[in-house]
Amino acid sequence: RTDDEGRPALRGRQHFVATTTKAPLFVKEAAASDKAAREANAKAPKVLRKAFSTVLCDDGDALPAVVLLMSLLRSGTDAQLIPLLTPRVSKQPEEILRMMAPSRVKPRRIRDVRWPGFTEATHCRYARFRAFGLSGFDRVIYLDADSFVVAPLDTLFKIDRLGAVPGAYPRSLSSSLLVLKPSIDMMENLITRSEAQFDDVGAAQVLEGHLDERSEDARFDTETEGWLSLDAKYALAPSHLNDPAGAKLVQGLERRWELEAKDPRMGAPPKDGLASVHFGGGAKPWWVSSFKDFVGSYAPVIWLRWWRSADEAAAHLGCVGYAAHLPSQGQRCGVALCQNSTLALCRPRTCENVQAHFATRGHDRISHRLTVVLNTIDGSKIPLERLVAHYANATIVQRIVIAWHSSSPPPADPAPRRVVQSVRGDDVAVTTLW
Repeated sequence: RTDDEGRPALRGRQHFVATTTKAPLFVKEAAASDKAAREANAKAPKVLRKAFSTVLCDDGDALPAVVLLMSLLRSGTDAQLIPLLTPRVSKQPEEILRMMAPSRVKPRRIRDVRWPGFTEATHCRYARFRAFGLSGFDRVIYLDADSFVVAPLDTLFKIDRLGAVPGAYPRSLSSSLLVLKPSIDMMENLITRSEAQFDDVGAAQVLEGHLDERSEDARFDTETEGWLSLDAKYALAPSHLNDPAGAKLVQGLERRWELEAKDPRMGAPPKDGLASVHFGGGAKPWWVSSFKDFVGSYAPVIWLRWWRSADEAAAHLGCVGYAAHLPSQGQRCGVALCQNSTLALCRPRTCENVQAHFATRGHDRISHRLTVVLNTIDGSKIPLERLVAHYANATIVQRIVIAWHSSSPPPADPAPRRVVQSVRGDDVAVTTLW
């Protein structure tokens, strides 16, 4: 036996590898083999292509959208994150979004949805309907940019029809969170209906009207008709967290967040606990228009958590947050401190575009040194020490006074008169008055 060049072949060399399966020799056998492969593929579980989506109306949505996307990443989801950008979003916020997680966050540009009452102030009213056009996915969960996720939402991908949190009136829904199946026809129908609106009609009302006429459009893959009413815990307003029913939803959140400090993965949420917050009307953690709105919307646990997440987002994007030092100067450059002297050592583009929207709008920056007075009836029911630490880190605060309005004295620890140190190294006096 010789090789191709006529030389004696080496004995023992394995020129061919034996196969374990017999190749089909005839057409009938090949057809049967193909049929068996198709049946096996049909029985295999289908991998659901899923995504979360939100809309940025303009540059003012940059900061809340970044915090929302960061909260989704922290929830442990394996879904893609698709922020939709209207023409009024500049190039720089788009670059910021792409820096977050290049393999997961995929910004897309969308066109305006115009109607007879279209104005610059209302240009974004129906932009959320573009989420129905994400045809590359099997399921999409849409969230308003002013939402904040505090527990995993991936179980919502398993529902069998369009899902939404109910509105204030019978048969009404809120469009701040939508679980949908992408459909170009559905998107075009909703946009056509929107373009015919002469009155002041919101996106939720347009969607309600469509589903009232064509309830079958709410189904995904089954014969079920009509949209699914979701629990309010998936898009709860902060003002509702102050009543007894809402207070139950936040039980366990603080403990879980303490555990997260040791393990970066989000812990298991309470069975019936809060899943997502929607800062719909009134005050928002990044924007307070009036003190009255602030009083009605302020939820300490959630607001403090949002502010911390904003700092973490700034640190992730290139600025240094409250918990870290710059290598040389030892100062911070977080979301609330990008205006300090170390700005040149951070990424100016990130700081300018994200932090600029964090400042309270319509008010001059306070330049005086202030005393903060915290009034409480029972300090054990609020994160008092977190509030003290938060205000101590403000550059304008020199003293904190706690007015304890209770029949029982305040605890001996921490001491009624003490000095705390801010992240800048400044001493801030704290006094508790009973």
